[in-house]
Amino acid sequence: MNLETVLLGFLNEDSMTGYDLSKKMDVSVGFFWHATHPQIYTCLKKLVSQGYITFDHEVPEFGPAKKIYSITKTGKENLLQSIKDDIETEEIKFPMFVSMFNG
Repeated sequence: MNLETVLLGFLNEDSMTGYDLSKKMDVSVGFFWHATHPQIYTCLKKLVSQGYITFDHEVPEFGPAKKIYSITKTGKENLLQSIKDDIETEEIKFPMFVSMFNG
């Protein structure tokens, strides 16, 4: 299991900003996995370049513009394959937790 798969799992639930993804990671899988803000944003750029996620700009009345990330059909297919591969090869420490969360 890697950070890409975790982020795709979160985005499979709902569209979010990078900040929202970081907070969700802290409160959901944070007890057994931690990622820094730079790691998350680097991963998001990679996922966009691979076509697994897209983003829209949101410009609120007050405050800075935000990127709202969403998973693509290709991203959903990659997410399912990644989960299957990880469980089959037992590469993650807690396959049941992550699979149940992303399932």
